[in-house]
Amino acid sequence: MLKNIDLLRILLLLLVALAGIVFLGNNQLSLYNNSPGYVTGTSLSNIVFFALILASLLLNYLIMKYEQLEKVAELNNTIKTQRHDFAQHVQVIYSLIKLECYVEAMEYIEKYFKEISIITELNKLENKEIAVLLLSKQARAQNNGIDFELDIDTRLKSIPISVIQFNSMIGNLIDNALDATLNYDGTKLIKIKIKELVDSFAVSVSNTGYELQRDNIKKMFAPGFTNKKGKHMGLGLSSVNKIVKQHGGKIEVISKNNQTTFMVTLPKLGE
Repeated sequence: MLKNIDLLRILLLLLVALAGIVFLGNNQLSLYNNSPGYVTGTSLSNIVFFALILASLLLNYLIMKYEQLEKVAELNNTIKTQRHDFAQHVQVIYSLIKLECYVEAMEYIEKYFKEISIITELNKLENKEIAVLLLSKQARAQNNGIDFELDIDTRLKSIPISVIQFNSMIGNLIDNALDATLNYDGTKLIKIKIKELVDSFAVSVSNTGYELQRDNIKKMFAPGFTNKKGKHMGLGLSSVNKIVKQHGGKIEVISKNNQTTFMVTLPKLGE
């Protein structure tokens, strides 16, 4: 069964298709008609064309907002589920202790608190779209056997870039870390830190993995550069660099002792 969001997408495609038909029709008729009546008809067609384009843009905006609301609802459902399951987890821990299975009880507690600590950190964020992106990356890491740690001490209430740009920046950095960690034979771990300093915001993404070559670090922010196999365009880190530079920030890379860290600093508004 089609969801509301799917129906909106279909409607968007239809509007874009209609706009294309009107545009092509205008171009073809203009080759054969120069009469005053045709000029009036062309003007009307142009109005219809621009109206369709405007409607398409508006519908695309509504689709984006709808998707954001769905993601926020997903985060809220995750929180509600954890609260609902809390009593069951306590019962399991109590039973293990009562059976004197202390090692098993400690392991269970560590796993449980590792999961809820992610949600606790995400709840600190003012913007839930960022929280949902981080939650989705954590799920991908978990599905691939990668430990994922978050350390957030800011609400990101006054970040100097848009939410879309922030998600693009940190999303590309995490994807890069995931790809590097997947190919690593040792301990697989990704750490995300988001801090608010006196005059700036600091974001760091660290991952265990093979160390980067010094020459590659110098070239990795260039458009098209990639050392990954498969159909990679090599645009992720280039996009990150562009966003950071546009807002007067800086990005540093440290790769040593089988750990690579990307550190981004963004000045606060008005600083």
